[in-house]
Amino acid sequence: MKRLFLLAILIAVPSFLFSAENSSNIEELFYKANQLYKDGAYDEALNVYSEIEKSGYTSGDLWYNMGNTCYRLNMTGHAVLYYERAGRVMPRNPDLEYNLQYVRKFVKDAADVPSSFLSDILFWTESMTLNELFIIFVIINLLFWCALILRLYIKKEWTYYFPVVLLVLWLVSGISWAWKYYYDATDSRAVILSEEVNVLSGPDEREKLLFQLHAGTIVMHDQSEEGWTLIRLDEKRGWVKNNDIEKIKKNTE
Repeated sequence: MKRLFLLAILIAVPSFLFSAENSSNIEELFYKANQLYKDGAYDEALNVYSEIEKSGYTSGDLWYNMGNTCYRLNMTGHAVLYYERAGRVMPRNPDLEYNLQYVRKFVKDAADVPSSFLSDILFWTESMTLNELFIIFVIINLLFWCALILRLYIKKEWTYYFPVVLLVLWLVSGISWAWKYYYDATDSRAVILSEEVNVLSGPDEREKLLFQLHAGTIVMHDQSEEGWTLIRLDEKRGWVKNNDIEKIKKNTE
């Protein structure tokens, strides 16, 4: 038993030290990138931010800074992409919302991603993260069971209605969390990155040109095959090259 305990310590300590060292390196890179941005060296700043992202570290602040840097470099598509990614984890940030709305003014293709029936009903879930909704659900669940226990000892009218109200809130919060989980898991939105993209009728450059899209346009990603992606915009569908588009939701999320 002692050997197993010692073995666990030997494994845990190097892992902790590696994590702490990695965190320190990320902080140093973050500081370096921020300084480069302040100095107007936007290309170098974006390279450092990208290095942080490739290391596996993700955060709303990182993507927000990358969006700001891409805007300074006139990379409208990438700016929209990173702002949208940041919005998934910090949806109520006023600076982010302002910058995203401002950058959208430069997007040539005006198109809105259609909302669903549940999205319109559960409108508050758009401004909340999945973790926040889960915490609310857990808190209401605990309050509900506490109210039921209280009802056993206090036989008053309010102890009857209080659990009923909490039950309704429990159902609403549970449905909200479940919907947010489903929406995040199935989020297939993608952003056009290249300045101008030809959308073709098939996954081949010799196919018929259907229409063109421009940087920053948000489309729905349907499927990918051999370097091509099938996209959907309103009622139109077509194929674009993989390097012209990127999904908002990262595979690591």
